[in-house]
Amino acid sequence: MSAPAAPLWVPFGEVVVLLPAGNAWDAVKMRAALGKSVLDRLGDNAGPVIHDSWGEMLYFLVPPGSSRSWDEPSTWPRGSGTWVPVPGPEATSGPHWLVPPDDSERFTDPDALRAAVRDATHEAES
Repeated sequence: MSAPAAPLWVPFGEVVVLLPAGNAWDAVKMRAALGKSVLDRLGDNAGPVIHDSWGEMLYFLVPPGSSRSWDEPSTWPRGSGTWVPVPGPEATSGPHWLVPPDDSERFTDPDALRAAVRDATHEAES
């Protein structure tokens, strides 16, 4: 069985390309420690997630326009006018996929992401 087809905006091979947010998707950036806790909470409800191991950041891809109203502490919205390092499907060092995209164009629901961020942040503060 072959891997699911990647969307057209995903680069080929092992390369990493800076792509503009706000077109096919927006992103929410957070430190990897928080992001991994958020990802655990989302489970199968997470859409594509990029791990930038150089900067120890995670990027959760959300539907375009979602970052305009994003205001959760300890996170940074990446929408129009910003850029995100997007890895090819074979990238394994630096930016790489924790949850790879497929041709379904399914992204993380912003409300579910917001709830998971709040839960993870609250737990870290306790």
